[in-house]
Amino acid sequence: NSKLKASTKLNFQALGDSVDSNVIKQSDVMQHVPKVDKDRAIENLSALLEDKKKQELAAWVNDRFREMKSAREPYEQQWYLNLAMYNGQHYVSPVRINGQGFRLRPTQAPAHRVRLVVNKIRTAAITEHSKMCQNKPIPVVVPSTGEKEDFVASNVAEQILKNEFATKTFDETYRTWVWWGVITGNSYMKSYWDKNATDTDRSPVGKNGTIAKEVKGKIRTEALAPFFIYVPDLMVEDIDKQPYVMHAMTRSPEYIERAFGFKPVCDSFSSDTIIDSKFLARGTQRILDSVLVKEMWIKPNGHKDFPEGGLVTVINDRVEQYLPYWPWPFKEYPFYKYSGIRTGGFYGDSIIVDLIPLNKEYNRTKSQSMEIKNAMGKPKLLYQEGSLTPRKITSETG
Repeated sequence: NSKLKASTKLNFQALGDSVDSNVIKQSDVMQHVPKVDKDRAIENLSALLEDKKKQELAAWVNDRFREMKSAREPYEQQWYLNLAMYNGQHYVSPVRINGQGFRLRPTQAPAHRVRLVVNKIRTAAITEHSKMCQNKPIPVVVPSTGEKEDFVASNVAEQILKNEFATKTFDETYRTWVWWGVITGNSYMKSYWDKNATDTDRSPVGKNGTIAKEVKGKIRTEALAPFFIYVPDLMVEDIDKQPYVMHAMTRSPEYIERAFGFKPVCDSFSSDTIIDSKFLARGTQRILDSVLVKEMWIKPNGHKDFPEGGLVTVINDRVEQYLPYWPWPFKEYPFYKYSGIRTGGFYGDSIIVDLIPLNKEYNRTKSQSMEIKNAMGKPKLLYQEGSLTPRKITSETG
């Protein structure tokens, strides 16, 4: 067996010097292997080719991730500024840190400087969010043809969607989806079928109030901030016209071990909030405590190895999920995009962008008024030496 493996490896390397390893034929290698061990040699060669293919695919996913992340950085900087302004942090500015991209840092000012914050942006964002959530969406399913079967199927699908839209979970997801859209001008809703989840809304309840029988399978919907979705073409407005879409997320090592069956290496950071991750921290050392998961959805012919589309998940530079076919019966991404103000490109804009300079000027004017009031309301006193004790003069009224 050891001789067989060595012979297979040798032949593979010899052929790899002159021929592309992706087009190596098994017959080219098998002529150098004893006939009695041919089946086992084929398995070893297939495993080698499969490992090499997965390594190349993982490298391709990582390269696309870096390219898409770099191209999106100007938009991402504006999203963080919008989020900071909404949270009342009006005196911050982006600075570039070598090897870390940009970070938000509070601007320096003298100790006596008044920095009043009257947050008009939050009021405007809440008003916009309330308008968008005032009326709930009504799902409509249109039959693909005029046949009776398609009409019946569309009616059934429409009733299922209306029932799902009426749940409390979907209402909360919808409001979060709209909120991110108002703040950044972009947000996504991800919808998929989870066959292992327990549907508590449809599971029958016993007399004592507990679930009598678990119903497996549930429609999952998640509201995603724009920071987690990456696309390659920033000039295409429709997400379904993108050749591939990546959903990058961080998960705990325990989650990866349960879901994928291996112990990962932490290669990312977890933060209490999204905005905290972009503030420049001084004197603190962050520890890698999470795992970055790259989930790549590829449309047909978006990659040479996926003529029918597919799904690839890369963790720790390893391909942990590989589907060389489109997992849904329809050729659409499971992501539904919210776009704010249209810009002619993929990413929309937010009303906050126009409100930032107005709110800053308003705060500056109010702060200067208060600073002048403090200076002129307590002027310096002129007195004849020896006529009073300065220590007895205080700021107390009267």
